[in-house]
Amino acid sequence: MKVKCINDSISPEFIIETVKYFPNWVKEGEIYTVYDVLENDDIVTGYLLEELQNEMVYQPLLGREQEAAFRADRFEVVSYEEEEESEEVSHEIHINLN
Repeated sequence: MKVKCINDSISPEFIIETVKYFPNWVKEGEIYTVYDVLENDDIVTGYLLEELQNEMVYQPLLGREQEAAFRADRFEVVSYEEEEESEEVSHEIHINLN
């Protein structure tokens, strides 16, 4: 599934924790590929992204270790047309740089 980041903000009170557990962070407007959806015991759904993988961390609320996932509400599912447009722009930029 392809998703587009619609919220890359970090609350000031969580900045240190976020940087520690998410050295690879999302960027608003970017399109990512979800390789796994974590339901996290119905606490908050998280996405694991092919393009931004992070380390395994212990999740106290879940009582287990897992890769730090990005909250699903930071994204919207990308339509097929948006995906094609994104790939065309990426291809055009690549061609123009060479």
